Amino acid sequence: MAGSLFAGTDEAPGILIQDEGGGFSKVFRGMASAESQGDWRGTVGSLEGISATVPYKGPVSDVVEDLVKGVRSGLSYSGARDIEEFYGKVQMVKQTSSSYHEGTPHVVSF
Repeated sequence: MAGSLFAGTDEAPGILIQDEGGGFSKVFRGMASAESQGDWRGTVGSLEGISATVPYKGPVSDVVEDLVKGVRSGLSYSGARDIEEFYGKVQMVKQTSSSYHEGTPHVVSF
């Protein structure tokens, strides 16, 4: 379920393409795409997935490092240094869809 997250990395399958502007991209093929189905099954059973060109991201370690930085940043809001400490500091609450909507920006018209 993280295919699009890691698409465009060195380790992801796909051909590296140089764009007209000098940048690079890779072809991303979801496993349900017609192209992938044709390659591994020899036939196309459904048209559910996609194939797309995605920006080149470099090594997957860079993507993972960004994810780790995001988790650390999130932990810092609670004052926790790791996941175990986080669970001891926070209180999880359920939020209704109404309270979620109320907390988002919205315009009141008169």
